[in-house]
Amino acid sequence: MESMGNNIIIKNREWISVSGVRHVDNYDDKHIFLQTSMGNLIIKGEELNIKGLNLDEGKLEATGHIESLSYTEEQGARTKNILKRILK
Repeated sequence: MESMGNNIIIKNREWISVSGVRHVDNYDDKHIFLQTSMGNLIIKGEELNIKGLNLDEGKLEATGHIESLSYTEEQGARTKNILKRILK
């Protein structure tokens, strides 16, 4: 896959579309952990559900109550520790 940008569209905090997705690391009904072309992205919310994922096109769609988005650029021990704290 060639390098692409990263776009995010949120509608009414109930639907999200993300482009530039390279990999879904993990997800549950409260978090979606993505690797994107612009860094690691964490989507937090309630009742999150991935409705569509196409890694060939780098696109993800999800529904639920979206509470926050955050990027992390560093991969390694510090990121893993943050993820462990979030998942507790």
